[in-house]
Amino acid sequence: MPLRPDALCGGVPRAGTRGQSPVSPRTATALPLSGGLQRPRGHHDSRRVRGHDGSGGGRAPHYPRPRHVRNGPGGLAGEAGVGNAGRVYSYHPDRLRRRGEADDAWGEGQRREVAVLAAGHATGLSEMGASAVVLIVQARMDSTRLPGKSLRPLAGVPLVGRILERLKRCQRVDRLVLAVPDTDQNDALEVVGRSYGIPVFRGSEPDVLDRYYRAAQAFRAEAIVRFPADNPVPEPSEIDRIIAYHLTGQSDFSSNLAEVYGNGYPNGIGAEVISAQALEEVWRACQDPEKREHPHLNFFDYRAQRATDPDRYRVGTVPCPPAFRRPELVLDVNTPQEYAFMAALYDALYPGNPQFHITDIIRWYDAISRRTTTPGRLPAAVRPHG
Repeated sequence: MPLRPDALCGGVPRAGTRGQSPVSPRTATALPLSGGLQRPRGHHDSRRVRGHDGSGGGRAPHYPRPRHVRNGPGGLAGEAGVGNAGRVYSYHPDRLRRRGEADDAWGEGQRREVAVLAAGHATGLSEMGASAVVLIVQARMDSTRLPGKSLRPLAGVPLVGRILERLKRCQRVDRLVLAVPDTDQNDALEVVGRSYGIPVFRGSEPDVLDRYYRAAQAFRAEAIVRFPADNPVPEPSEIDRIIAYHLTGQSDFSSNLAEVYGNGYPNGIGAEVISAQALEEVWRACQDPEKREHPHLNFFDYRAQRATDPDRYRVGTVPCPPAFRRPELVLDVNTPQEYAFMAALYDALYPGNPQFHITDIIRWYDAISRRTTTPGRLPAAVRPHG
């Protein structure tokens, strides 16, 4: 029975998914590189160094070079218009196979097919060319304040599924990828990604910088768009705007994911764009575990509103359109209260307009704010700012 996108809401498979498991890995040659964010000022991010074991520190880690590919039903994955032939691949830098799986689980013909993919000749990889824009969504199941939030339902579909659904509408993205940790706990996220026809990259959990760099390698990215999966209402048109700005060559790191230099953006509707060369440089040089877990800190500190290394890396942004210039609005999910707010938002807006815009969110939010007069009971989307 086909997997429904809502089958994994809450982390427990529903009827019709029993016995389904991620498909088996196959080896492939490594590909050469061709080339949850900080809150706005004053806001704490629960993901910052929670008992980090230091594995991301020191020199850039040297993982085994073979890349492992999982094959789902059909041809090469990707959104329409990017050489989609219907196959879903997932890349596993470290795990050779699932426990108990035999070496000869796949035939020689399938191994040759993966070797072709690794050489960049498969449909959807070589066609992207040297200016490929790859949007990488980082997601994980572990969360201190809201465990399993990526699978919590929004209008009946896992949160990460709603994010992928909206991001597939971006016009300036050549490839959309889901990047999740290579641990059994996160296998359910891969199933959701495959159900949307999205390639899934598996990598280090604490070393997010390494996960992004290796995903960029796998898809020959020249511009890497970073989007954390705790922001359930990305605005495709605004992500396209920051990509278009970045491609003018005026910056090495471009962002409208949150407020940058007074651009006025709500937190969580835009994205970050990083040049492949800049990403590789910080991947090789960074020895700070915190900056490896939160890659944006190598370029820009949202709380301090300053560039990390302005002499080396140019930081740029675009101004928020006046219609939704609301920097105090924080549309991410890290607590039960924030999830309840986002669930109410989706229940109110999605049924009548699945492609609701940030302006629709603001109108709805302002309406319920006017009805909430009890001090201390404002909707969860607004937090102290400044």
